Amino acid sequence: APHLPGVQALVYDGAIRGVHARQLLHKMGIIPVSPPTAARAETPGSPREEKTAFIETQTVGDRSINLYGCGGQLGIADYDADGEPNFVPLKRTKNKRANNADRTYRWYGQYQLPNHLGGGKIWVRADTTDADDQRKVNRSENFRLIPPGDPDYAVLYPGRSDIEANNRQLED
Repeated sequence: APHLPGVQALVYDGAIRGVHARQLLHKMGIIPVSPPTAARAETPGSPREEKTAFIETQTVGDRSINLYGCGGQLGIADYDADGEPNFVPLKRTKNKRANNADRTYRWYGQYQLPNHLGGGKIWVRADTTDADDQRKVNRSENFRLIPPGDPDYAVLYPGRSDIEANNRQLED
Protein backbone atom coordinates (compact mmCIF):
# COMPACT_ATOMS: atom_id res chain seq x y z
CA ALA A 1 0.00 0.00 0.00
CA PRO A 2 2.77 2.54 0.73
CA HIS A 3 4.14 1.93 -2.78
CA LEU A 4 0.75 2.24 -4.47
CA PRO A 5 -0.99 5.33 -3.07
CA GLY A 6 -4.70 5.26 -3.77
CA VAL A 7 -5.00 1.49 -4.09
CA GLN A 8 -8.55 0.53 -3.12
CA ALA A 9 -8.79 -3.23 -3.59
CA LEU A 10 -6.69 -6.38 -3.81
CA VAL A 11 -7.88 -9.14 -6.14
CA TYR A 12 -6.57 -12.46 -4.86
CA ASP A 13 -7.41 -16.15 -4.91
CA GLY A 14 -9.15 -18.06 -2.13
CA ALA A 15 -5.96 -18.26 -0.05
CA ILE A 16 -6.98 -15.07 1.79
CA ARG A 17 -8.41 -16.09 5.14
CA GLY A 18 -10.15 -13.92 7.73
CA VAL A 19 -6.89 -12.92 9.39
CA HIS A 20 -5.54 -11.59 6.08
CA ALA A 21 -8.81 -9.85 5.15
CA ARG A 22 -8.86 -8.26 8.60
CA GLN A 23 -5.34 -6.85 8.16
CA LEU A 24 -6.06 -5.58 4.66
CA LEU A 25 -9.24 -3.83 5.80
CA HIS A 26 -8.14 -2.54 9.20
CA LYS A 27 -4.42 -1.85 8.84
CA MET A 28 -4.08 -1.01 5.15
CA GLY A 29 -7.52 0.31 4.19
CA ILE A 30 -7.81 -2.07 1.23
CA ILE A 31 -10.83 -4.20 0.27
CA PRO A 32 -9.94 -7.82 -0.47
CA VAL A 33 -11.75 -9.22 -3.50
CA SER A 34 -11.43 -12.97 -3.10
CA PRO A 35 -13.69 -15.93 -2.52
CA PRO A 36 -13.99 -17.00 1.12
CA THR A 37 -12.95 -20.47 2.19
CA ALA A 38 -15.68 -23.06 1.71
CA ALA A 39 -17.07 -25.29 4.44
CA ARG A 40 -16.46 -28.12 1.96
CA ALA A 41 -14.67 -27.77 -1.37
CA GLU A 42 -16.26 -28.91 -4.60
CA THR A 43 -15.43 -32.45 -5.63
CA PRO A 44 -16.47 -34.40 -8.73
CA GLY A 45 -19.36 -35.95 -6.80
CA SER A 46 -20.54 -33.01 -4.70
CA PRO A 47 -20.92 -29.25 -5.06
CA ARG A 48 -19.06 -26.64 -3.01
CA GLU A 49 -20.68 -26.09 0.39
CA GLU A 50 -20.48 -22.54 1.72
CA LYS A 51 -19.88 -21.68 5.36
CA THR A 52 -22.66 -19.81 7.12
CA ALA A 53 -21.90 -17.78 10.23
CA PHE A 54 -23.78 -15.33 12.43
CA ILE A 55 -22.38 -11.81 12.00
CA GLU A 56 -24.49 -9.52 14.21
CA THR A 57 -27.97 -8.41 15.19
CA GLN A 58 -29.18 -4.97 14.18
CA THR A 59 -32.23 -3.21 15.53
CA VAL A 60 -34.29 -1.47 12.88
CA GLY A 61 -37.32 0.31 14.30
CA ASP A 62 -38.89 -2.20 16.68
CA ARG A 63 -37.35 -5.24 14.94
CA SER A 64 -34.18 -7.18 15.64
CA ILE A 65 -32.63 -8.49 12.44
CA ASN A 66 -30.04 -11.27 12.59
CA LEU A 67 -27.41 -10.93 9.88
CA TYR A 68 -25.39 -13.86 8.56
CA GLY A 69 -22.48 -14.35 6.23
CA CYS A 70 -22.75 -17.16 3.70
CA GLY A 71 -20.17 -17.61 0.97
CA GLY A 72 -18.93 -14.12 1.84
CA GLN A 73 -22.33 -12.50 1.19
CA LEU A 74 -24.27 -10.72 3.93
CA GLY A 75 -27.88 -11.75 4.32
CA ILE A 76 -30.76 -12.88 6.47
CA ALA A 77 -32.42 -16.19 7.23
CA ASP A 78 -35.87 -16.42 5.68
CA TYR A 79 -37.97 -19.39 6.72
CA ASP A 80 -39.98 -21.55 4.34
CA ALA A 81 -43.38 -23.16 5.02
CA ASP A 82 -41.68 -26.07 6.82
CA GLY A 83 -39.75 -23.73 9.12
CA GLU A 84 -36.45 -24.40 7.36
CA PRO A 85 -34.09 -21.41 7.09
CA ASN A 86 -33.04 -20.21 3.66
CA PHE A 87 -30.22 -17.70 3.24
CA VAL A 88 -31.32 -14.53 1.42
CA PRO A 89 -28.43 -12.25 0.43
CA LEU A 90 -28.87 -8.51 0.91
CA LYS A 91 -28.00 -6.11 -1.90
CA ARG A 92 -24.96 -3.93 -1.18
CA THR A 93 -25.52 -0.34 -2.25
CA LYS A 94 -22.38 1.39 -0.99
CA ASN A 95 -19.02 0.92 0.78
CA LYS A 96 -17.55 3.45 3.19
CA ARG A 97 -14.08 3.67 4.70
CA ALA A 98 -13.54 5.66 7.90
CA ASN A 99 -10.15 6.70 9.28
CA ASN A 100 -9.22 5.97 12.88
CA ALA A 101 -6.99 8.28 14.95
CA ASP A 102 -4.25 5.60 15.04
CA ARG A 103 -4.01 5.54 11.20
CA THR A 104 -6.03 2.35 10.86
CA TYR A 105 -9.40 2.05 9.13
CA ARG A 106 -12.99 0.96 9.68
CA TRP A 107 -15.07 -0.37 6.78
CA TYR A 108 -18.84 -0.39 6.39
CA GLY A 109 -21.20 -1.70 3.76
CA GLN A 110 -24.66 -0.25 3.19
CA TYR A 111 -27.34 -2.85 2.43
CA GLN A 112 -30.92 -2.73 1.20
CA LEU A 113 -33.39 -4.53 3.47
CA PRO A 114 -36.23 -6.49 1.86
CA ASN A 115 -39.72 -4.97 1.98
CA HIS A 116 -41.02 -7.52 4.50
CA LEU A 117 -38.43 -6.14 6.95
CA GLY A 118 -39.53 -2.57 6.34
CA GLY A 119 -37.24 -1.79 3.42
CA GLY A 120 -34.72 0.92 4.03
CA LYS A 121 -30.98 0.61 4.33
CA ILE A 122 -28.59 -0.43 7.06
CA TRP A 123 -24.86 0.04 7.57
CA VAL A 124 -22.86 -3.02 8.65
CA ARG A 125 -19.26 -3.01 9.83
CA ALA A 126 -17.13 -5.22 7.57
CA ASP A 127 -13.85 -5.55 9.46
CA THR A 128 -13.52 -7.77 12.53
CA THR A 129 -13.64 -5.82 15.78
CA ASP A 130 -12.34 -6.56 19.28
CA ALA A 131 -15.97 -7.18 20.31
CA ASP A 132 -16.19 -9.81 17.54
CA ASP A 133 -13.07 -11.48 18.96
CA GLN A 134 -14.71 -11.62 22.41
CA ARG A 135 -17.87 -13.16 20.88
CA LYS A 136 -15.70 -15.53 18.78
CA VAL A 137 -17.19 -14.16 15.53
CA ASN A 138 -14.74 -14.11 12.63
CA ARG A 139 -16.50 -11.39 10.65
CA SER A 140 -13.68 -10.94 8.11
CA GLU A 141 -13.64 -14.68 7.32
CA ASN A 142 -17.36 -14.95 6.63
CA PHE A 143 -18.39 -11.55 5.27
CA ARG A 144 -16.74 -9.70 2.39
CA LEU A 145 -17.65 -6.27 1.06
CA ILE A 146 -17.32 -7.53 -2.52
CA PRO A 147 -18.15 -11.26 -2.35
CA PRO A 148 -18.91 -13.78 -5.08
CA GLY A 149 -22.44 -13.06 -6.30
CA ASP A 150 -21.97 -9.28 -6.06
CA PRO A 151 -22.08 -7.41 -9.42
CA ASP A 152 -18.72 -5.73 -8.66
CA TYR A 153 -17.11 -9.12 -7.99
CA ALA A 154 -18.18 -10.27 -11.44
CA VAL A 155 -16.33 -7.27 -12.92
CA LEU A 156 -13.19 -7.33 -10.72
CA TYR A 157 -12.39 -10.97 -10.02
CA PRO A 158 -11.92 -12.17 -13.62
CA GLY A 159 -8.87 -9.87 -13.78
CA ARG A 160 -7.07 -12.18 -11.36
CA SER A 161 -5.89 -14.47 -14.16
CA ASP A 162 -4.31 -11.54 -16.00
CA ILE A 163 -2.69 -10.31 -12.79
CA GLU A 164 -1.15 -13.72 -12.11
CA ALA A 165 0.11 -13.96 -15.70
CA ASN A 166 1.73 -10.51 -15.41
CA ASN A 167 3.33 -11.45 -12.09
CA ARG A 168 4.70 -14.66 -13.64
CA GLN A 169 6.24 -12.61 -16.48
CA LEU A 170 7.83 -10.21 -13.97
CA GLU A 171 9.28 -13.10 -11.98
CA ASP A 172 10.60 -14.77 -15.16
